[in-house]
Amino acid sequence: MQKLTIPQENIYDFICDYWIEHGRSPTTQEIADEFNMYPNGATEHVKALKRKGYLENITGTRCLLPIGLKAHIAEFQFVSCES
Repeated sequence: MQKLTIPQENIYDFICDYWIEHGRSPTTQEIADEFNMYPNGATEHVKALKRKGYLENITGTRCLLPIGLKAHIAEFQFVSCES
C-alpha cells in the first residue's frame, strides 16, 4: 500500500476508532467536524484512502471499512450505514 500523509493517517485512525466505538463508520460530516475542515476536504481524504487501499465500501451500504479492521469486523456490533 502507498504511504499515507499525516492528515490521511489521522483520518484513517479516527475512522478505525469510530468503528470500534460506534459499530459503523463516521459520516463525511463527522470526519469534517472532527478535523475542522469542510465536508469536501473530508471527501477528498476519504477518496485518497480508498485509492491507496486503506478503506473500502461495504457492499450495499455507505459504510467505509478500514482494511485494518476487516478481519475483526465480526467482533463489532454492526450498526446499519444506510443513511
